[in-house]
Amino acid sequence: MIVMGPHAGRALEMGVMRAPGHIGSTVQKVIQHERCPVMLVNAEAAEDALAFKKIVVSTDFSKSCECALRFAIDMAGKKGSKLAIFHMASGTEDAASALEEFCRDIPGGVAHESRVGKARGAPHEEILKYAVETGADLIVMGSHTKQKDGKWYMGSAVDGVSLRSRCSVCVITDPKVLLPLQRE
Repeated sequence: MIVMGPHAGRALEMGVMRAPGHIGSTVQKVIQHERCPVMLVNAEAAEDALAFKKIVVSTDFSKSCECALRFAIDMAGKKGSKLAIFHMASGTEDAASALEEFCRDIPGGVAHESRVGKARGAPHEEILKYAVETGADLIVMGSHTKQKDGKWYMGSAVDGVSLRSRCSVCVITDPKVLLPLQRE
């Protein structure tokens, strides 16, 4: 895992460690080029905030998000964290079944809850609202990216959450890296 503090720009004004509208070119390049999880520590984090007691996992049910869930399960098992799995959808009935299926392999010893959120705003806004509601101190996301010429490109939800989150964000950048962890 690579751990970074993003662009500092107007950190004190924003309460986060980056300027508005800029995730930081170094962070963006690392997420695009590296093949391991990238954690962004956004705010000046007190030691207890780095205990990661509440981990939000955002999902669109993609392979990348399955890898993010697996990563979060492993972390929760080691840290004694509670997982809060979130999916935003326009129709909640089918999404609730899909979310239940998505969570089926979470071991019994890992505390978790899940919620389907109704689409009211942009995906990153809804993910951030859920993180605040649940008191999350870490958001884990699949990169939801496309690969082109050996580079991975962040999706807009990852960019928006990474840019605006007041808690740390861990982006699972390349699903192939974590495939051996899935459903062993």
